[in-house]
Amino acid sequence: MKIKVYLVWFLLIVALGCNEAPKEKFEDKLIPKVDSATSFKTPKTKDADTLLDKGKYKNGFKFVNGSITQSLLITVNGKSMMFKAQSTDSTGRFILEGKAKLLNQGQETISDDEGNGYFVSEYIYKLDGCDIIFRIDEDFKAASMLYRGCKTEKFTQLKHEITMLSF
Repeated sequence: MKIKVYLVWFLLIVALGCNEAPKEKFEDKLIPKVDSATSFKTPKTKDADTLLDKGKYKNGFKFVNGSITQSLLITVNGKSMMFKAQSTDSTGRFILEGKAKLLNQGQETISDDEGNGYFVSEYIYKLDGCDIIFRIDEDFKAASMLYRGCKTEKFTQLKHEITMLSF
């Protein structure tokens, strides 16, 4: 009797296992791990004001020069910073969101077009072998971004080392 019960359970398990959908195998090359970040390019839009909607972020910075609009939305929380960087130019829109970690505090400076200097804290975000550095004024009046070690041109639409002022 015990053998029949075990045989029925075994056949039931095998039958249920045969009906299971095959599990997909993902390779890092096809779906890269991006540490909960999103980066993509969307078609050009005429409404650049959508770049300036703070939404869930506490502070916002922007730079506008002709057809180029760049914004950075941030919320600083201790030694980390949630961010959304957006850039729109004649080729389209680039968006990058994620969480950057504090690199150093108050050791660097940036300046705006009028020559005003700002002491900044630096936050680093690593993605695809690229270091994206966010320099944020301690009074949240100005910010800039730069990237280092990038092996591809993926982030080149983010304007390198321009100073964005708060809005």
